[in-house]
Amino acid sequence: MEGRESNFEELLADFKERVENAKYIAVDCELTGTGLLGQPDSYEDEVKDRLAKLCDIAERHVPTQIGFTIAKDNGIGGIIFHTYNVLAFPGPDRSSFECQTDCMQFLRRHRVDLNLWVDEGIRYLCRETAEGTLYRIGEPVPREAGLLMLWQAVIEARRPLVFHGPLDLLFLLSAFERRRLPRDPKELGELVQRTFRNVYDTALLHLAVPGLQAKPQKLEELMRSAEAIWNQENMQGRAANVKIELEDRTNFLYGSSLRGHGSDSQAHEAGFDSLLTAVLFAYLWALAGSPGLKKWSSRLFLFRSSDCLDLEEAARGGNPAKCAFAEMGGTVLVATLMTEDAQQHATDIITRAGQDRYFYRKMDDIRLLVFVRGATDEEAVQGAKELAQKLHGIHWQGLDQWRSEVRSRKKLADGGVPRPEMPDLQQQLQMAGASQALQGYPVMLPGVFAGAIPVPTPGMPPPGHPSVPVAASAAASAAAVSAAA
Repeated sequence: MEGRESNFEELLADFKERVENAKYIAVDCELTGTGLLGQPDSYEDEVKDRLAKLCDIAERHVPTQIGFTIAKDNGIGGIIFHTYNVLAFPGPDRSSFECQTDCMQFLRRHRVDLNLWVDEGIRYLCRETAEGTLYRIGEPVPREAGLLMLWQAVIEARRPLVFHGPLDLLFLLSAFERRRLPRDPKELGELVQRTFRNVYDTALLHLAVPGLQAKPQKLEELMRSAEAIWNQENMQGRAANVKIELEDRTNFLYGSSLRGHGSDSQAHEAGFDSLLTAVLFAYLWALAGSPGLKKWSSRLFLFRSSDCLDLEEAARGGNPAKCAFAEMGGTVLVATLMTEDAQQHATDIITRAGQDRYFYRKMDDIRLLVFVRGATDEEAVQGAKELAQKLHGIHWQGLDQWRSEVRSRKKLADGGVPRPEMPDLQQQLQMAGASQALQGYPVMLPGVFAGAIPVPTPGMPPPGHPSVPVAASAAASAAAVSAAA
């Protein structure tokens, strides 16, 4: 259903009726800005700094469209989806906002009518208005609050909220709950817990399915990949049944595009993207199961980061930074591509080595984040050793080692005193004695493995040689040294 100022009453009544007894609600936003000038995301960012930047983005810009898809049981063992594409325009409590030229051009390329947005966008007030009036959750919201009334229905439904990337959540919180978002992770975690039953970010959640871990994170491609894997797994009895059904209006608007018919995709319309998110979540649930997904609840994906933001842990006062790969089993390495040949061929070699064993994320022009799978320490050690033998001109580091170096460089740049650095992998090789195994930097995922970089005996390859293995634990370290000697 299309929502605009002229049909808001009909939209609101329809939405309130359908949201009752929903399984979950998926949302998506199209935005006037998605970044900050001169502040690109980097793997070197700390989680707290990334959170502050995301909050800045959400506060400076506004959503142009908000998509809502309500997922409900259809009564015959399937899920029926009801989708709303809503034009949203700031109300009188917001006199200005920023627009990025590339984002506005992006909106026009994807057929967003900006004139219609200004003329017919449904106005809304934040729960905390400029006059200081506070409309609390559970209290009646006046008609002049506009789209906040529909948002109130979302909140009162107490259903899981699903989205693809943290900006959707933060934009909605800034638009409807608190114009100035909390930068303190604990305070933000508490706000999310008060507002929602739980939240799921499919940009991170797909890591729960091994076959999707190496896939691009673009929403439509990810949904198609999840559908294909589900079809294969379901035929072999390894995935739960899930039957996708669209209610009539949703099928009329989006059915053809969802099924991949025709060449004119509706991707990047908020309503269609919320539907893609809802369907992706259904496939992920069927593939990973309820216990498999619930441990990813309340964690937010961070672009160009090896961490995610754990809102549940933050609300308890704990560390909000959680390794994004911590639930997967394996080891994370940083590969610095030291030669032109390595820069040209490393990604192809990793891909050909098999996504069932390895996958990578590009950190920058000369660095890769490489994940080596392994159900046991021995498997991870052997996998790392075999990959290193295929790649030449690579400087290998454990993820924690690389992070330690980054923090020390930043501290030095800020005029502080860097903490003493332990030698890197190459230096450890030079320092090794005949039978030493230096307990150096952990390279395995926190909570999964707790080991260190092994140091080989004399006769091992010289520093920088690609065949240097990475160990998963003290016992595995010794085994790796013996195997490589």
